[in-house]
Amino acid sequence: MTFILKPDNFVFLQGEAHNNYRKQLNPLFTRKALSTYLPHQQQIYKGYILELLKNGETPKDFYTTAR
Repeated sequence: MTFILKPDNFVFLQGEAHNNYRKQLNPLFTRKALSTYLPHQQQIYKGYILELLKNGETPKDFYTTAR
């Protein structure tokens, strides 16, 4: 069996390990950092959405694309 969240995954960190991990992540969520990469993400999302809508009413498997 394959587990997505293993016991050593960051979501299970506690105490000092948790605090240190959050300190490392904080710079990624400043206004300056977000303004750098969010416009690019939005452009990529828009491209995928337009591609999915291209077929109109035809059902399409999009799981692999979305992933």
